[in-house]
Amino acid sequence: MKEIPQRNRNLCMRMFRCLTDAGSSKQVCLLLLICFIAAALRLYGLAGEGLWYDEGCSIYLSDYASRCDRLLNMDYCNDPPLFLVLLLGWRRILSSISGSLATDFMLRLLPCFFSVITVPAVYGAFRGLLQYRTTPETSPQDSRFAELSALAAAFLVAVSPFHRYYAQELRCYSLLTFLAVLVLWNFIAALRDNRLWQWITLTLLLSLSLWTHFFSAWLFLVLDLYLLLTFRAHKKRYIPWALCHIAALLLSLPALLLAWRMSQVVAAIAVQWIPPPGLKTLFITFKTFFAGYSPRSLVYWPLFLLSAGLCLFGVRALRHSRQNLLLLLLWAGLPMVSSAVLWRIRDFSYYELRLFIWCAPAAALLAACGWASMRFRTRIVIGSVFLLLTGLLLSDGMAHALHPVPQHRLGVRYKVDNRGAARYLASYAFAGEPVYHSSHVTLPSFRFYLPGHEHTHICLTRDDREGFFSAYPNRPLWTHLNFQPTPWHALASFPRSFWLVRSWWEPFEVPENLFLLEKEIEQQCVREEELAFFGITLIHYQRRGTPSGQEFLQ
Repeated sequence: MKEIPQRNRNLCMRMFRCLTDAGSSKQVCLLLLICFIAAALRLYGLAGEGLWYDEGCSIYLSDYASRCDRLLNMDYCNDPPLFLVLLLGWRRILSSISGSLATDFMLRLLPCFFSVITVPAVYGAFRGLLQYRTTPETSPQDSRFAELSALAAAFLVAVSPFHRYYAQELRCYSLLTFLAVLVLWNFIAALRDNRLWQWITLTLLLSLSLWTHFFSAWLFLVLDLYLLLTFRAHKKRYIPWALCHIAALLLSLPALLLAWRMSQVVAAIAVQWIPPPGLKTLFITFKTFFAGYSPRSLVYWPLFLLSAGLCLFGVRALRHSRQNLLLLLLWAGLPMVSSAVLWRIRDFSYYELRLFIWCAPAAALLAACGWASMRFRTRIVIGSVFLLLTGLLLSDGMAHALHPVPQHRLGVRYKVDNRGAARYLASYAFAGEPVYHSSHVTLPSFRFYLPGHEHTHICLTRDDREGFFSAYPNRPLWTHLNFQPTPWHALASFPRSFWLVRSWWEPFEVPENLFLLEKEIEQQCVREEELAFFGITLIHYQRRGTPSGQEFLQ
Protein backbone atom coordinates (compact mmCIF):
# COMPACT_ATOMS: atom_id res chain seq x y z
CA MET A 1 0.00 0.00 0.00
CA LYS A 2 2.97 2.31 0.55
CA GLU A 3 4.08 1.95 -3.08
CA ILE A 4 1.42 4.30 -4.47
CA PRO A 5 2.50 7.40 -2.49
CA GLN A 6 6.11 6.52 -3.30
CA ARG A 7 5.25 6.39 -7.02
CA ASN A 8 3.57 9.78 -6.78
CA ARG A 9 6.65 11.24 -5.14
CA ASN A 10 8.87 9.70 -7.81
CA LEU A 11 6.59 11.14 -10.51
CA CYS A 12 6.80 14.63 -9.02
CA MET A 13 10.59 14.38 -8.73
CA ARG A 14 10.83 13.17 -12.32
CA MET A 15 8.77 16.09 -13.60
CA PHE A 16 10.91 18.51 -11.59
CA ARG A 17 14.12 16.98 -12.96
CA CYS A 18 12.75 17.45 -16.49
CA LEU A 19 13.19 21.15 -15.88
CA THR A 20 16.38 21.13 -13.85
CA ASP A 21 18.60 18.12 -14.57
CA ALA A 22 21.29 18.04 -17.24
CA GLY A 23 21.84 21.68 -16.51
CA SER A 24 23.65 23.89 -14.06
CA SER A 25 22.21 26.26 -11.49
CA LYS A 26 23.07 29.00 -13.97
CA GLN A 27 20.56 27.60 -16.45
CA VAL A 28 17.91 27.31 -13.74
CA CYS A 29 18.52 30.94 -12.79
CA LEU A 30 18.24 31.96 -16.43
CA LEU A 31 14.90 30.18 -16.72
CA LEU A 32 13.63 31.88 -13.57
CA LEU A 33 14.79 35.23 -14.96
CA ILE A 34 12.95 34.55 -18.22
CA CYS A 35 9.79 33.69 -16.27
CA PHE A 36 10.14 36.92 -14.30
CA ILE A 37 10.46 38.92 -17.54
CA ALA A 38 7.37 37.18 -18.92
CA ALA A 39 5.38 37.97 -15.78
CA ALA A 40 6.52 41.60 -15.70
CA LEU A 41 5.61 42.20 -19.35
CA ARG A 42 2.21 40.62 -18.95
CA LEU A 43 1.30 42.30 -15.67
CA TYR A 44 2.29 45.74 -16.92
CA GLY A 45 -0.82 47.45 -18.27
CA LEU A 46 -3.00 44.43 -17.53
CA ALA A 47 -5.97 46.69 -16.78
CA GLY A 48 -4.94 49.47 -19.15
CA GLU A 49 -8.00 48.91 -21.31
CA GLY A 50 -11.54 48.08 -20.34
CA LEU A 51 -13.23 44.82 -21.24
CA TRP A 52 -14.21 44.61 -24.89
CA TYR A 53 -16.99 42.57 -26.51
CA ASP A 54 -15.35 39.12 -26.43
CA GLU A 55 -14.26 39.55 -22.82
CA GLY A 56 -17.69 40.78 -21.80
CA CYS A 57 -19.18 37.70 -23.47
CA SER A 58 -16.77 35.48 -21.52
CA ILE A 59 -18.10 36.93 -18.26
CA TYR A 60 -21.69 36.75 -19.44
CA LEU A 61 -21.42 33.15 -20.66
CA SER A 62 -19.49 31.96 -17.60
CA ASP A 63 -22.74 32.33 -15.65
CA TYR A 64 -23.87 29.19 -17.51
CA ALA A 65 -20.90 27.19 -16.18
CA SER A 66 -22.93 26.00 -13.21
CA ARG A 67 -25.68 24.67 -15.51
CA CYS A 68 -24.62 21.90 -17.89
CA ASP A 69 -27.95 22.03 -19.70
CA ARG A 70 -27.05 25.53 -20.90
CA LEU A 71 -23.26 25.38 -20.97
CA LEU A 72 -23.39 22.61 -23.59
CA ASN A 73 -26.39 24.00 -25.46
CA MET A 74 -25.81 26.08 -28.59
CA ASP A 75 -29.09 27.88 -27.93
CA TYR A 76 -27.48 29.45 -24.87
CA CYS A 77 -23.70 29.29 -25.30
CA ASN A 78 -21.39 28.91 -28.29
CA ASP A 79 -18.05 29.08 -26.45
CA PRO A 80 -16.02 25.97 -25.53
CA PRO A 81 -16.76 25.14 -21.89
CA LEU A 82 -13.46 24.71 -20.00
CA PHE A 83 -12.36 28.33 -19.82
CA LEU A 84 -15.87 29.41 -18.83
CA VAL A 85 -15.86 26.93 -15.94
CA LEU A 86 -12.47 28.20 -14.77
CA LEU A 87 -13.63 31.80 -15.14
CA LEU A 88 -16.74 31.20 -13.06
CA GLY A 89 -14.59 29.67 -10.34
CA TRP A 90 -12.21 32.63 -10.52
CA ARG A 91 -15.12 35.08 -10.33
CA ARG A 92 -16.44 33.35 -7.26
CA ILE A 93 -13.04 33.65 -5.64
CA LEU A 94 -13.16 37.34 -6.50
CA SER A 95 -16.58 37.59 -4.90
CA SER A 96 -16.61 41.39 -4.69
CA ILE A 97 -16.69 42.15 -8.44
CA SER A 98 -17.35 45.69 -9.64
CA GLY A 99 -16.52 47.70 -12.74
CA SER A 100 -13.36 49.23 -11.34
CA LEU A 101 -9.82 49.16 -12.66
CA ALA A 102 -8.78 46.65 -10.01
CA THR A 103 -11.53 44.26 -11.07
CA ASP A 104 -10.37 44.23 -14.68
CA PHE A 105 -6.87 43.55 -13.40
CA MET A 106 -7.95 40.70 -11.16
CA LEU A 107 -10.14 39.07 -13.80
CA ARG A 108 -7.35 39.15 -16.37
CA LEU A 109 -4.95 37.53 -13.94
CA LEU A 110 -6.49 34.21 -15.02
CA PRO A 111 -5.28 34.25 -18.66
CA CYS A 112 -2.12 36.05 -17.55
CA PHE A 113 -1.30 33.17 -15.20
CA PHE A 114 -1.65 30.58 -17.97
CA SER A 115 0.54 32.65 -20.28
CA VAL A 116 3.31 32.97 -17.69
CA ILE A 117 3.43 29.27 -16.81
CA THR A 118 3.56 28.47 -20.53
CA VAL A 119 7.13 29.81 -20.56
CA PRO A 120 8.72 27.12 -18.34
CA ALA A 121 6.52 24.53 -20.05
CA VAL A 122 8.00 25.62 -23.40
CA TYR A 123 11.49 25.10 -22.01
CA GLY A 124 10.71 21.64 -20.64
CA ALA A 125 8.83 20.47 -23.73
CA PHE A 126 11.38 21.72 -26.24
CA ARG A 127 14.39 20.45 -24.30
CA GLY A 128 12.72 17.06 -24.20
CA LEU A 129 11.97 17.25 -27.92
CA LEU A 130 15.52 18.18 -28.92
CA GLN A 131 16.97 15.38 -26.79
CA TYR A 132 14.45 12.81 -28.03
CA ARG A 133 15.85 9.76 -29.82
CA THR A 134 19.44 10.80 -29.21
CA THR A 135 21.86 7.95 -28.61
CA PRO A 136 23.13 7.15 -25.13
CA GLU A 137 26.47 8.59 -26.23
CA THR A 138 24.98 12.05 -26.76
CA SER A 139 27.81 14.55 -26.94
CA PRO A 140 28.06 17.51 -24.53
CA GLN A 141 27.80 19.77 -27.56
CA ASP A 142 24.38 18.31 -28.47
CA SER A 143 23.21 18.69 -24.87
CA ARG A 144 24.38 22.30 -24.75
CA PHE A 145 22.60 23.00 -28.05
CA ALA A 146 19.34 21.57 -26.68
CA GLU A 147 19.65 23.60 -23.47
CA LEU A 148 20.49 26.83 -25.28
CA SER A 149 17.76 26.37 -27.89
CA ALA A 150 15.11 25.56 -25.27
CA LEU A 151 16.08 28.59 -23.18
CA ALA A 152 16.05 30.83 -26.25
CA ALA A 153 12.63 29.51 -27.30
CA ALA A 154 11.26 30.17 -23.80
CA PHE A 155 12.67 33.69 -24.00
CA LEU A 156 11.08 34.32 -27.40
CA VAL A 157 7.70 33.26 -26.03
CA ALA A 158 8.26 35.40 -22.92
CA VAL A 159 8.88 38.60 -24.90
CA SER A 160 6.49 37.86 -27.77
CA PRO A 161 4.02 40.72 -28.40
CA PHE A 162 1.60 38.09 -29.74
CA HIS A 163 1.59 36.05 -26.53
CA ARG A 164 1.54 39.18 -24.38
CA TYR A 165 -1.58 40.40 -26.19
CA TYR A 166 -3.57 37.29 -25.31
CA ALA A 167 -2.17 37.11 -21.80
CA GLN A 168 -4.08 40.36 -21.25
CA GLU A 169 -7.35 39.23 -22.81
CA LEU A 170 -10.04 37.41 -20.85
CA ARG A 171 -10.34 34.60 -23.36
CA CYS A 172 -9.17 31.01 -23.67
CA TYR A 173 -6.15 31.50 -25.95
CA SER A 174 -3.40 31.54 -23.32
CA LEU A 175 -4.90 28.40 -21.76
CA LEU A 176 -5.03 26.74 -25.18
CA THR A 177 -1.33 27.51 -25.77
CA PHE A 178 -0.38 26.13 -22.36
CA LEU A 179 -2.29 22.89 -22.94
CA ALA A 180 -0.83 22.48 -26.44
CA VAL A 181 2.71 22.78 -25.08
CA LEU A 182 1.90 20.24 -22.36
CA VAL A 183 0.51 17.91 -25.05
CA LEU A 184 3.80 18.12 -26.94
CA TRP A 185 5.81 17.54 -23.76
CA ASN A 186 3.81 14.46 -22.77
CA PHE A 187 3.67 13.14 -26.32
CA ILE A 188 7.45 13.07 -26.54
CA ALA A 189 7.73 11.53 -23.07
CA ALA A 190 5.20 8.82 -23.96
CA LEU A 191 7.01 7.96 -27.20
CA ARG A 192 10.32 7.81 -25.36
CA ASP A 193 9.39 5.92 -22.17
CA ASN A 194 6.05 4.26 -23.05
CA ARG A 195 4.75 4.52 -19.48
CA LEU A 196 1.07 4.03 -18.73
CA TRP A 197 0.78 7.22 -16.70
CA GLN A 198 2.28 9.20 -19.58
CA TRP A 199 -0.35 7.95 -22.02
CA ILE A 200 -3.11 8.64 -19.48
CA THR A 201 -1.79 12.18 -18.97
CA LEU A 202 -1.62 12.72 -22.72
CA THR A 203 -5.21 11.50 -23.07
CA LEU A 204 -6.43 13.95 -20.45
CA LEU A 205 -4.48 16.86 -21.95
CA LEU A 206 -5.80 16.20 -25.45
CA SER A 207 -9.33 16.05 -24.10
CA LEU A 208 -8.88 19.26 -22.09
CA SER A 209 -7.56 21.03 -25.18
CA LEU A 210 -10.77 20.17 -27.07
CA TRP A 211 -12.83 21.40 -24.12
CA THR A 212 -10.82 24.64 -24.31
CA HIS A 213 -11.15 25.35 -28.03
CA PHE A 214 -12.61 23.33 -30.89
CA PHE A 215 -9.72 24.37 -33.14
CA SER A 216 -7.41 22.12 -31.09
CA ALA A 217 -8.72 19.21 -33.16
CA TRP A 218 -5.69 20.06 -35.30
CA LEU A 219 -3.54 18.75 -32.43
CA PHE A 220 -4.84 15.25 -33.11
CA LEU A 221 -4.20 15.57 -36.84
CA VAL A 222 -0.67 16.89 -36.34
CA LEU A 223 0.27 13.99 -34.08
CA ASP A 224 -1.50 11.45 -36.32
CA LEU A 225 0.34 12.64 -39.41
CA TYR A 226 3.66 12.70 -37.57
CA LEU A 227 3.29 9.07 -36.46
CA LEU A 228 2.17 8.06 -39.94
CA LEU A 229 5.23 9.66 -41.56
CA THR A 230 7.57 8.10 -38.97
CA PHE A 231 5.98 4.64 -39.06
CA ARG A 232 9.20 2.63 -38.86
CA ALA A 233 10.46 4.44 -35.81
CA HIS A 234 7.16 4.44 -33.91
CA LYS A 235 5.25 1.35 -35.05
CA LYS A 236 5.51 -0.10 -31.52
CA ARG A 237 3.69 2.95 -30.19
CA TYR A 238 0.70 2.74 -32.54
CA ILE A 239 -1.54 0.70 -30.24
CA PRO A 240 -1.11 2.89 -27.14
CA TRP A 241 -1.48 6.01 -29.29
CA ALA A 242 -4.66 4.65 -30.88
CA LEU A 243 -6.12 3.89 -27.45
CA CYS A 244 -5.08 7.35 -26.23
CA HIS A 245 -6.61 8.97 -29.31
CA ILE A 246 -9.92 7.12 -28.96
CA ALA A 247 -10.16 7.73 -25.21
CA ALA A 248 -9.50 11.46 -25.64
CA LEU A 249 -12.24 11.73 -28.25
CA LEU A 250 -14.69 9.81 -26.07
CA LEU A 251 -13.96 12.14 -23.15
CA SER A 252 -14.58 15.08 -25.48
CA LEU A 253 -17.85 13.88 -27.04
CA PRO A 254 -20.04 16.67 -25.57
CA ALA A 255 -17.55 19.30 -26.74
CA LEU A 256 -17.36 17.69 -30.18
CA LEU A 257 -21.15 17.70 -30.44
CA LEU A 258 -21.15 21.40 -29.58
CA ALA A 259 -18.44 21.99 -32.21
CA TRP A 260 -20.49 20.13 -34.83
CA ARG A 261 -23.57 22.23 -34.09
CA MET A 262 -21.48 25.38 -34.25
CA SER A 263 -20.10 24.34 -37.65
CA GLN A 264 -23.68 24.07 -38.92
CA VAL A 265 -24.37 27.62 -37.80
CA VAL A 266 -21.15 28.88 -39.38
CA ALA A 267 -22.00 27.11 -42.65
CA ALA A 268 -25.28 29.06 -42.79
CA ILE A 269 -23.66 32.49 -42.34
CA ALA A 270 -24.64 34.75 -45.22
CA VAL A 271 -22.33 37.70 -44.44
CA GLN A 272 -18.57 37.58 -45.01
CA TRP A 273 -16.76 38.82 -41.88
CA ILE A 274 -13.22 37.95 -42.86
CA PRO A 275 -11.65 38.01 -46.35
CA PRO A 276 -10.69 34.59 -47.75
CA PRO A 277 -7.08 33.73 -46.83
CA GLY A 278 -4.36 33.56 -49.43
CA LEU A 279 -0.60 33.13 -49.58
CA LYS A 280 -0.09 36.62 -48.15
CA THR A 281 -2.26 35.65 -45.18
CA LEU A 282 0.15 32.83 -44.33
CA PHE A 283 3.10 35.22 -44.34
CA ILE A 284 1.15 37.65 -42.15
CA THR A 285 0.36 34.80 -39.74
CA PHE A 286 4.05 33.94 -39.45
CA LYS A 287 4.88 37.62 -38.98
CA THR A 288 2.28 37.85 -36.21
CA PHE A 289 3.93 34.97 -34.33
CA PHE A 290 6.92 37.24 -33.66
CA ALA A 291 5.62 40.80 -34.12
CA GLY A 292 2.02 40.77 -32.95
CA TYR A 293 -0.38 43.37 -34.32
CA SER A 294 1.89 46.43 -34.39
CA PRO A 295 1.24 49.08 -37.08
CA ARG A 296 4.96 49.87 -37.56
CA SER A 297 5.89 48.27 -40.86
CA LEU A 298 9.44 49.65 -40.69
CA VAL A 299 9.94 47.52 -37.59
CA TYR A 300 7.86 44.39 -38.11
CA TRP A 301 9.07 43.64 -41.63
CA PRO A 302 12.76 43.57 -40.60
CA LEU A 303 11.76 41.37 -37.66
CA PHE A 304 9.79 39.13 -40.03
CA LEU A 305 12.82 38.72 -42.31
CA LEU A 306 15.13 38.13 -39.36
CA SER A 307 12.76 35.54 -37.86
CA ALA A 308 12.35 33.79 -41.21
CA GLY A 309 16.12 33.66 -41.62
CA LEU A 310 16.58 32.23 -38.13
CA CYS A 311 13.94 29.59 -38.85
CA LEU A 312 15.78 28.57 -42.02
CA PHE A 313 18.99 28.28 -40.01
CA GLY A 314 17.00 26.25 -37.50
CA VAL A 315 15.88 23.86 -40.24
CA ARG A 316 19.52 23.50 -41.25
CA ALA A 317 20.62 22.91 -37.65
CA LEU A 318 18.03 20.15 -37.23
CA ARG A 319 18.66 18.49 -40.58
CA HIS A 320 20.22 15.47 -38.86
CA SER A 321 17.25 15.18 -36.46
CA ARG A 322 14.65 14.77 -39.14
CA GLN A 323 11.93 13.43 -36.88
CA ASN A 324 12.17 16.42 -34.54
CA LEU A 325 12.24 18.78 -37.49
CA LEU A 326 9.20 17.08 -39.02
CA LEU A 327 7.17 17.44 -35.82
CA LEU A 328 8.07 21.13 -35.51
CA LEU A 329 7.18 21.87 -39.13
CA LEU A 330 3.86 20.06 -38.81
CA TRP A 331 3.10 21.80 -35.52
CA ALA A 332 3.93 25.27 -36.82
CA GLY A 333 2.60 24.99 -40.38
CA LEU A 334 -0.01 22.29 -40.92
CA PRO A 335 -2.93 23.97 -39.09
CA MET A 336 -2.56 27.36 -40.75
CA VAL A 337 -1.83 26.03 -44.27
CA SER A 338 -4.70 23.53 -44.13
CA SER A 339 -7.07 26.13 -42.67
CA ALA A 340 -6.12 28.62 -45.37
CA VAL A 341 -6.88 26.07 -48.09
CA LEU A 342 -10.11 24.95 -46.42
CA TRP A 343 -11.48 28.46 -45.88
CA ARG A 344 -10.32 29.59 -49.28
CA ILE A 345 -12.58 27.12 -51.05
CA ARG A 346 -15.57 27.57 -48.72
CA ASP A 347 -18.14 30.34 -48.98
CA PHE A 348 -17.31 31.64 -45.52
CA SER A 349 -13.84 32.20 -44.03
CA TYR A 350 -13.18 31.88 -40.31
CA TYR A 351 -9.41 32.40 -40.56
CA GLU A 352 -8.41 34.36 -37.45
CA LEU A 353 -4.79 34.87 -36.46
CA ARG A 354 -5.45 34.13 -32.79
CA LEU A 355 -6.57 30.58 -33.65
CA PHE A 356 -2.94 29.71 -34.40
CA ILE A 357 -1.38 31.04 -31.22
CA TRP A 358 -0.59 27.51 -30.07
CA CYS A 359 1.48 27.00 -33.25
CA ALA A 360 3.68 30.02 -32.48
CA PRO A 361 5.96 28.28 -29.90
CA ALA A 362 7.05 25.76 -32.56
CA ALA A 363 8.09 28.62 -34.84
CA ALA A 364 9.90 30.17 -31.86
CA LEU A 365 11.87 26.94 -31.35
CA LEU A 366 12.90 26.81 -35.01
CA ALA A 367 14.18 30.38 -34.72
CA ALA A 368 15.88 29.55 -31.42
CA CYS A 369 17.65 26.54 -32.94
CA GLY A 370 18.87 28.71 -35.79
CA TRP A 371 20.18 31.29 -33.33
CA ALA A 372 21.83 28.64 -31.11
CA SER A 373 23.63 27.12 -34.10
CA MET A 374 25.53 30.35 -34.79
CA ARG A 375 28.86 31.46 -33.43
CA PHE A 376 28.94 33.35 -30.17
CA ARG A 377 29.61 36.80 -31.63
CA THR A 378 26.98 36.32 -34.31
CA ARG A 379 24.49 35.30 -31.64
CA ILE A 380 25.22 38.49 -29.72
CA VAL A 381 24.64 40.70 -32.78
CA ILE A 382 21.53 38.86 -33.98
CA GLY A 383 20.10 38.69 -30.47
CA SER A 384 20.65 42.41 -29.90
CA VAL A 385 18.92 43.36 -33.16
CA PHE A 386 16.05 40.99 -32.40
CA LEU A 387 15.63 42.45 -28.91
CA LEU A 388 15.68 46.01 -30.21
CA LEU A 389 12.99 45.33 -32.81
CA THR A 390 10.86 43.32 -30.37
CA GLY A 391 11.14 46.06 -27.77
CA LEU A 392 9.77 48.63 -30.20
CA LEU A 393 6.85 46.35 -31.04
CA LEU A 394 6.18 45.67 -27.37
CA SER A 395 5.94 49.40 -26.80
CA ASP A 396 3.22 49.52 -29.47
CA GLY A 397 1.36 46.79 -27.62
CA MET A 398 1.65 48.68 -24.35
CA ALA A 399 0.25 51.75 -26.10
CA HIS A 400 -2.62 49.62 -27.50
CA ALA A 401 -1.63 50.46 -31.08
CA LEU A 402 -3.14 48.13 -33.70
CA HIS A 403 -2.40 47.74 -37.38
CA PRO A 404 -4.87 49.88 -39.39
CA VAL A 405 -5.29 47.20 -42.08
CA PRO A 406 -7.72 44.48 -40.91
CA GLN A 407 -5.86 41.77 -42.85
CA HIS A 408 -2.92 42.20 -40.46
CA ARG A 409 -5.14 41.61 -37.42
CA LEU A 410 -7.78 39.13 -38.60
CA GLY A 411 -10.19 38.51 -35.73
CA VAL A 412 -8.85 41.41 -33.66
CA ARG A 413 -10.75 44.64 -33.01
CA TYR A 414 -9.96 47.94 -31.38
CA LYS A 415 -10.74 47.72 -27.68
CA VAL A 416 -13.01 50.71 -27.35
CA ASP A 417 -13.35 52.57 -24.06
CA ASN A 418 -16.39 50.76 -22.69
CA ARG A 419 -15.16 51.27 -19.16
CA GLY A 420 -14.66 55.03 -19.45
CA ALA A 421 -18.03 55.57 -21.12
CA ALA A 422 -19.83 53.39 -18.57
CA ARG A 423 -18.18 55.29 -15.72
CA TYR A 424 -19.43 58.55 -17.13
CA LEU A 425 -22.97 57.21 -17.28
CA ALA A 426 -22.66 55.86 -13.75
CA SER A 427 -21.88 59.40 -12.60
CA TYR A 428 -24.24 61.48 -14.75
CA ALA A 429 -27.13 59.33 -15.97
CA PHE A 430 -30.39 59.45 -14.02
CA ALA A 431 -31.21 56.36 -11.99
CA GLY A 432 -32.89 53.79 -14.20
CA GLU A 433 -32.41 55.86 -17.36
CA PRO A 434 -32.32 53.39 -20.27
CA VAL A 435 -29.20 52.98 -22.39
CA TYR A 436 -29.68 52.08 -26.05
CA HIS A 437 -26.89 50.61 -28.18
CA SER A 438 -26.72 51.02 -31.94
CA SER A 439 -24.54 47.87 -32.04
CA HIS A 440 -24.40 44.82 -29.81
CA VAL A 441 -20.60 45.14 -29.72
CA THR A 442 -20.87 47.33 -26.59
CA LEU A 443 -23.69 45.43 -24.86
CA PRO A 444 -21.92 42.81 -22.70
CA SER A 445 -19.28 45.19 -21.38
CA PHE A 446 -21.81 47.89 -20.50
CA ARG A 447 -24.00 45.35 -18.74
CA PHE A 448 -21.01 44.37 -16.65
CA TYR A 449 -19.88 47.91 -15.85
CA LEU A 450 -23.36 49.46 -15.56
CA PRO A 451 -25.75 46.82 -14.19
CA GLY A 452 -28.24 49.32 -12.76
CA HIS A 453 -29.51 50.45 -16.16
CA GLU A 454 -31.57 48.75 -18.84
CA HIS A 455 -29.50 48.05 -21.96
CA THR A 456 -31.19 47.47 -25.32
CA HIS A 457 -29.77 46.95 -28.78
CA ILE A 458 -31.80 49.02 -31.27
CA CYS A 459 -31.80 49.31 -35.06
CA LEU A 460 -33.60 51.37 -37.68
CA THR A 461 -35.67 48.86 -39.64
CA ARG A 462 -36.71 45.23 -39.60
CA ASP A 463 -34.32 44.64 -42.50
CA ASP A 464 -31.48 45.70 -40.21
CA ARG A 465 -32.74 43.17 -37.68
CA GLU A 466 -32.75 40.39 -40.27
CA GLY A 467 -29.28 41.43 -41.41
CA PHE A 468 -28.10 41.01 -37.83
CA PHE A 469 -29.42 37.45 -37.71
CA SER A 470 -27.96 36.56 -41.10
CA ALA A 471 -24.47 37.49 -39.85
CA TYR A 472 -24.68 34.67 -37.29
CA PRO A 473 -27.91 32.69 -37.77
CA ASN A 474 -28.59 31.41 -34.27
CA ARG A 475 -31.76 33.20 -33.15
CA PRO A 476 -32.23 31.25 -29.90
CA LEU A 477 -28.73 32.23 -28.77
CA TRP A 478 -29.27 35.93 -29.48
CA THR A 479 -32.66 35.80 -27.77
CA HIS A 480 -31.37 34.14 -24.61
CA LEU A 481 -28.46 36.57 -24.45
CA ASN A 482 -30.89 39.43 -25.16
CA PHE A 483 -28.53 40.78 -27.82
CA GLN A 484 -31.03 40.86 -30.69
CA PRO A 485 -31.84 44.33 -32.07
CA THR A 486 -35.25 45.93 -31.66
CA PRO A 487 -36.40 48.38 -34.38
CA TRP A 488 -36.69 51.91 -33.01
CA HIS A 489 -40.40 52.21 -33.75
CA ALA A 490 -41.11 48.81 -32.17
CA LEU A 491 -39.89 49.74 -28.68
CA ALA A 492 -42.48 48.83 -26.06
CA SER A 493 -42.10 52.14 -24.22
CA PHE A 494 -40.85 55.57 -25.18
CA PRO A 495 -38.80 57.06 -22.32
CA ARG A 496 -38.64 60.74 -21.51
CA SER A 497 -34.84 60.66 -21.75
CA PHE A 498 -32.23 58.06 -22.62
CA TRP A 499 -28.63 57.55 -23.71
CA LEU A 500 -27.50 56.17 -27.05
CA VAL A 501 -24.15 54.38 -27.38
CA ARG A 502 -22.75 54.61 -30.90
CA SER A 503 -19.99 52.16 -31.84
CA TRP A 504 -19.23 49.38 -34.31
CA TRP A 505 -16.93 46.40 -34.90
CA GLU A 506 -14.61 48.77 -36.73
CA PRO A 507 -15.37 51.80 -34.52
CA PHE A 508 -13.70 54.30 -36.84
CA GLU A 509 -15.64 53.07 -39.88
CA VAL A 510 -19.20 53.44 -38.61
CA PRO A 511 -21.78 52.45 -41.28
CA GLU A 512 -24.24 54.99 -42.61
CA ASN A 513 -27.31 53.25 -41.22
CA LEU A 514 -26.24 54.14 -37.66
CA PHE A 515 -26.38 57.83 -38.53
CA LEU A 516 -29.73 57.30 -40.25
CA LEU A 517 -30.96 55.76 -37.00
CA GLU A 518 -29.92 58.90 -35.12
CA LYS A 519 -31.73 61.11 -37.64
CA GLU A 520 -34.86 59.04 -37.13
CA ILE A 521 -34.56 59.37 -33.36
CA GLU A 522 -34.20 63.14 -33.70
CA GLN A 523 -37.60 63.31 -35.35
CA GLN A 524 -39.02 62.80 -31.86
CA CYS A 525 -36.14 63.71 -29.55
CA VAL A 526 -33.65 66.49 -28.96
CA ARG A 527 -29.94 65.76 -28.79
CA GLU A 528 -28.87 67.38 -25.51
CA GLU A 529 -25.34 66.14 -25.07
CA GLU A 530 -22.68 64.27 -27.03
CA LEU A 531 -19.41 62.94 -25.66
CA ALA A 532 -16.65 61.10 -27.49
CA PHE A 533 -14.54 58.35 -25.97
CA PHE A 534 -12.06 56.08 -27.73
CA GLY A 535 -14.17 54.25 -30.31
CA ILE A 536 -17.46 55.19 -28.60
CA THR A 537 -19.81 58.17 -28.71
CA LEU A 538 -22.40 58.78 -25.98
CA ILE A 539 -25.47 60.81 -26.95
CA HIS A 540 -28.09 62.00 -24.48
CA TYR A 541 -31.59 62.44 -25.92
CA GLN A 542 -34.61 64.21 -24.44
CA ARG A 543 -38.11 63.58 -25.75
CA ARG A 544 -39.55 66.70 -27.36
CA GLY A 545 -41.97 68.60 -25.13
CA THR A 546 -40.35 67.47 -21.85
CA PRO A 547 -38.03 69.58 -19.70
CA SER A 548 -34.30 69.11 -20.11
CA GLY A 549 -32.26 67.48 -17.40
CA GLN A 550 -31.20 70.76 -15.77
CA GLU A 551 -34.72 72.24 -15.99
CA PHE A 552 -36.15 69.08 -14.46
CA LEU A 553 -33.72 69.29 -11.53
CA GLN A 554 -34.57 72.95 -10.98
